[in-house]
Amino acid sequence: MTPLQLQPTDSRASGVSPAAQLRQAAISLGIGYAASVVAYSALRPLLGARDGWIELADDLEPWGYLPAPLLGLAGAALGSRGLSGAGAVLAAAFGLRWGFRYLRRPPEPAQVDSDLTVMTFNTLAWERSSHDIAAVIRAAQPHMVGLQEIGGHGADQLCETLRDEYPYTYITPSPDSSGAAVFSKYRLRDTVAFRASEMGHWWQRMIVDTPRGPITYINLHTKIPHIHTVRLFGRLPIPARFHAERRRREVRWLCAMLARTDGPVIVGGDFNMTERSQDYAMLSKALHDAYRSAGVGLGHTFPKRGVYPRTFPAPWPTLRLDYVWHSDHFEAAWAYRGDAGESDHHPVVTGLRWSDTIGLAGDATVPLAASAV
Repeated sequence: MTPLQLQPTDSRASGVSPAAQLRQAAISLGIGYAASVVAYSALRPLLGARDGWIELADDLEPWGYLPAPLLGLAGAALGSRGLSGAGAVLAAAFGLRWGFRYLRRPPEPAQVDSDLTVMTFNTLAWERSSHDIAAVIRAAQPHMVGLQEIGGHGADQLCETLRDEYPYTYITPSPDSSGAAVFSKYRLRDTVAFRASEMGHWWQRMIVDTPRGPITYINLHTKIPHIHTVRLFGRLPIPARFHAERRRREVRWLCAMLARTDGPVIVGGDFNMTERSQDYAMLSKALHDAYRSAGVGLGHTFPKRGVYPRTFPAPWPTLRLDYVWHSDHFEAAWAYRGDAGESDHHPVVTGLRWSDTIGLAGDATVPLAASAV
């Protein structure tokens, strides 16, 4: 009886060196990665709004294209046209989605006409001084600025420092991160502070009497989404669920309030959402995102480079969470991401023009204020 002959399976017997196997594995991995990202981009709209982990994947989608140059270089180094092509396709997919924003010229606010300059800034200053905030505001020179996470001590310092430039203020202090404040060159009236949800941050709503007429201005800070964890063996935390229900309820509340508000509206704040979220899509049906209309690049505002916040430990700006929104009464002339100072957020500064198609603010219905809250 002839003994069973086993075929050798090691690389030497098969004629394929370990280096060649590693090369092929790297090529396959790179092509597979590029194909997965492009497929996600193409097929994701078919799924519609989805809750859970897919929301977080949507938020981080632009970073999925980051390896495109590396794939191209790796393909050239390994002599693989397939891998180089995968890198090119990945780069082209990013260009089709967001490339037009990088073709815009960086704004020169001093050289571009605008009627109203608006700034929003999450200050991270409920337990510290506000000297850096005053410098950031003065550098931007907005007509009005909405601040979030501002404490009583910092707000009092700003009032003293900016008294001449911003004589009109509305401050809602808080011992935690829920404080808010508005500093304005124009008179503020019908001011009201409220919470959009239980244990939510303070929101502020007011009428700003600009030279062209009254504007409803809302300064807000929505609740951050959460990752729920479970303890494995009683100690090891394992991510179990991502949810944004608290933020979604507040954005719905805001949309309902906007539906009851007449006349020109500007809303600024830390929304704790990206423009790929379903909450952004909901709000964009009522207002326009100034940075998306006129800003250069993706405009990520959080976190500041070199800061590793506990809620999102990233080494550079990764998410755009801060926005200035406006009604049809305005058009965005320019928008940019400002200096963060000592905060973990960058501010957003935008120049708005009155829209000729809407008419002057004085011709519109006088905005509602506290009655619409």
